[in-house]
Amino acid sequence: MNTPLVSIIITSFNREEFIEQAITSVLSSSYQNFELIVSDDCSTDETISIINKYSNKDDRIHLYINNKNVGDYPNRNIAASYATGKYLKFVDSDDYIFPETIRVMVDAMEKYPSAAFAVSSRTEIDEKCFTSSEAYHCHFHIRGLLDYGPTAAIIRRDLFIASNGFKEFQNVSDIDLWLRLAANHSMIELPKNLVYWRKHSKQQIQIAPEKYTEYFCRILSENLLSESCPLTKEKSLKIISNKRHLNARAIMRYLLRTGNFKKSMYLWNVNKHTLFELF
Repeated sequence: MNTPLVSIIITSFNREEFIEQAITSVLSSSYQNFELIVSDDCSTDETISIINKYSNKDDRIHLYINNKNVGDYPNRNIAASYATGKYLKFVDSDDYIFPETIRVMVDAMEKYPSAAFAVSSRTEIDEKCFTSSEAYHCHFHIRGLLDYGPTAAIIRRDLFIASNGFKEFQNVSDIDLWLRLAANHSMIELPKNLVYWRKHSKQQIQIAPEKYTEYFCRILSENLLSESCPLTKEKSLKIISNKRHLNARAIMRYLLRTGNFKKSMYLWNVNKHTLFELF
């Protein structure tokens, strides 16, 4: 085929309820030059049996099972290490994509070869390529551009490897990677509705929403104060100050909502907040 090979990655852990739809959505793609890598993180339900039902019939599907449970984003890095395609396309095991999703994403990446990655918008209907400074400006001053989950993204595999993949920041590991990639390369915003994000009670963001509060200020400061950040230091410090204010107030709301003083104090101290940041 003349079309580039795409490594589609599904990571799973006890997703018997949803993973079949994730797999069949990939197999139903109009774009067919792909390998499907499934990395299971020691599921104890019927997830592996469901995967095997499809891998036994389609040699493009490769199942790997971790020796021990490593967690969400480390498992994504492990899965990516098996990939051979030009692009990485993550599909969360509780989400699914549409028949034209991969084709639209690959066409955009081939059209803008300088781009490191592309994401499907929540709101926009037009495709646009952003420079580093444009991407940061749009994200922090206009609307969220770099806060999408992996299912929404397609990534150049060589640049994913060069950036050492995802760091372990729980719920914000993806945002951290997008910020790092966008600081050094252009990125593409794709039209909305290319992917389906499922909301359910077993999602990590639902189980432990406080993890966002725990790590967000850290990844923000690391990226905005890095030498590669396309914003001026003055603008970066202003953004950090504003986000720390919002984060401090979020911790207070968490305390009032849950009554969990110990966890609230942990979140407060790990972020090194001051009372001044509440006001």
